[in-house]
Amino acid sequence: MKIKLKISLRMELVVLVVAIVIFVVAVFSYFFISTYKSYFVQTLQLNTKRQTYKLADSIVNSVSLKRNDIIEDYIGNTIRESDIVCVEVYDKNFKKLASCKILNKTLEDILNNHKINEKADILFGKSRAIGYFYKYKGKTSAFEYIAPVIFYSSGNTDGEIIAFVRVISSFKNIDKALTKIIKNTLSLAVYVILISIVVSFFITRLFVEPINKVINITRQISQGDFSNKVPLFKEIELRVLAISVNMMSSHLKRVLDVLHSEKESLLNAQENLEIKNKSIKELVLKERKMHIKLIKEERFYTIGRLAGSLAHEIKNPLTSFKNIIYFISKTENFKNEEAKKMFNMLTDNVTRINNILTELLDYSELNSLNKTQNYIDELINKVIKTIYIPNNIRLKMDLKHIAALTDKESFRKVIRHLIINSVDAMPFGGNIFISADKVENKLELRIRDTGFGIDSDIIKNIYEPLYTTKVKGVGLGLAIVKEIIEMHKGTILLNSKVGKGTEFILHIPGVL
Repeated sequence: MKIKLKISLRMELVVLVVAIVIFVVAVFSYFFISTYKSYFVQTLQLNTKRQTYKLADSIVNSVSLKRNDIIEDYIGNTIRESDIVCVEVYDKNFKKLASCKILNKTLEDILNNHKINEKADILFGKSRAIGYFYKYKGKTSAFEYIAPVIFYSSGNTDGEIIAFVRVISSFKNIDKALTKIIKNTLSLAVYVILISIVVSFFITRLFVEPINKVINITRQISQGDFSNKVPLFKEIELRVLAISVNMMSSHLKRVLDVLHSEKESLLNAQENLEIKNKSIKELVLKERKMHIKLIKEERFYTIGRLAGSLAHEIKNPLTSFKNIIYFISKTENFKNEEAKKMFNMLTDNVTRINNILTELLDYSELNSLNKTQNYIDELINKVIKTIYIPNNIRLKMDLKHIAALTDKESFRKVIRHLIINSVDAMPFGGNIFISADKVENKLELRIRDTGFGIDSDIIKNIYEPLYTTKVKGVGLGLAIVKEIIEMHKGTILLNSKVGKGTEFILHIPGVL
């Protein structure tokens, strides 16, 4: 997972300044130390060479006279010079004539591995000196310089090499001096870096503080506060920036004011549109309801007029038929089974026609209500006595003695149609449950059967006039029930499951 570090501009500038200072100090220190080192090395080389040549010139006569004691004196004087740790004199056959050493163990081991006779081929016959740097573990430890001792006889301008002088100088003092210089340089570098950090904090503060002011003002502008302005700084670049931000703030304020004004206008327009839209929807809904109601009322009116006319025209002859059938049933004893079967069929059809006429008359008489105080349990019991209920159907009732303001005849029709529906739904027998109770100051009447049940596709049209799934009937029963309940300002609910039965739940206000 990558972690992003957020660094402020001031910190970035401080880091940048310190990095530049460190780089400059490092480069300066490197060249400073390198220069001093080069100077010390060159000085040591020159001093070694000068002492070598000086000694070579001083011992020419002593070598030619083989005065080793004098040579020893000269060597002793030479080794007293600073940094010189070894002086040796060899004859031309590389036989050591005199020597003086003040070596440490490390340097002595190095020199023992570098005999002068190893350089003989280089020195002999060339009449010139040669120098070597000795290193130990990668670090220069000493400088060796070998020069010939030349004797010039009369008439011989080239001279004759009669001996060699070997002078070795140690880098010990140079290393000490360089170490001291490095320490001082590093201390100075640390002080410079610390001072640069402090100074950079102050310098960057002068640069960043105006920017922070601009940032604070722009943040306030982004939050909608245009009351503050960026101060005009002395620096021309920052002054131009401040002027630009202030101009931007003024322009944004004007634009936002215009946008706010337009937003208010749009909101008002939207609110007006919503009010008008709501009014239009209410008018459309009201018109739709009125249209449906008018169609329904017109249908009810047409069906009612037709039903009333037909019912009255047929009712009187049908009454005569019923009387004749009743008289025949009392006086005639049918011996022919076929005649008896036909007579029963005639009786059933007359009863069916009578039920249809009763529905038509009930539908045509739905005009107004005449509400009176009625005890619902008594009303239901009286209605049940007028309905033919087969022996295979059992009635189970739980009726409270409740009085309610209802139209007696209309409510009898409601109970009658609902019980007949339950009976028709159970041709093979079953149970009808009837209950009446007071629930929340309303009459709650429940009529439930254990019949076939009603399919969901049929339920949505079940209250429409002339809609029926029965072989017998004209489809006005439930339309009459719903119309009467609504005239009583009540509600009707239907719960039905195919194969388990149907329940009608009526709620009627006006319980006393």
